[in-house]
Amino acid sequence: MPEFLSAWFNLKSLVLSSNTFNGSIPNLLVKLVNLQVLDLAENNLSGNIPFFLGSFGSLRVLNLTGNHFTGGIPSSLGKLLALQVLDLRGQKLSGPIPVELAGLPNLQVLALAGNSLTGSVPSVLSSLSTAQVFDFQSNRLTGTIPSSLGMLQKLMVLSLSDNHLYGCIPSDIGNCSHIMVFEARTMG
Repeated sequence: MPEFLSAWFNLKSLVLSSNTFNGSIPNLLVKLVNLQVLDLAENNLSGNIPFFLGSFGSLRVLNLTGNHFTGGIPSSLGKLLALQVLDLRGQKLSGPIPVELAGLPNLQVLALAGNSLTGSVPSVLSSLSTAQVFDFQSNRLTGTIPSSLGMLQKLMVLSLSDNHLYGCIPSDIGNCSHIMVFEARTMG
C-alpha cells in the first residue's frame, strides 16, 4: 500500500478492495485516526489482523473479507465503540470469538463465516441489542446455540450452518421477531 496514505490524517474512508495488495496490513495506517470506513476486502493480505486496528475510535465499518489472515480475532476490536459492521469472512482465522465483541453497542453486522473459529458461540453476544446479522457459518464452533440469542429483537439473519454445534434449537430463538434467514444445516 502506498506510504503517502499515512500523511492523510483527515481521511475518513479508505476503500482499497479488490486489488492485489499482499503482505500484512502496514503499521503506517495507525496514523489514520479519523477513519470511519476501512475496506481492504478481496486482496491477498495475510498475517495477523493488527492489534492497532482497535485504536480507531471513529471506525464504523471494518471489512477485511476475502483475504488470507491467520491467528485470532484481536480482542482490541472490542474497543471500537462506533463499529457497526465487522466483516472478517473467508480468512484462515482460528481461536474463539472474542467476548470483547459483546461490548460494541452499535454493532449491526458480525460476519465471521468461512474461518476456522473454535469454541462456543458466546452467550454474551446477546447484549448486542442493535445486531441484525450474525453470520458464523463454516467454522469449527462447538457447543449449543445459546438461548440468550433470543433476546436480539433486531436480528434478521442467524447463520450457524457447517459447524460442530449440537443439541436442540432453543425455543427462545422464536423471540427474534424480525428474523428473515435462519440457517442451521449440517451441524454436529
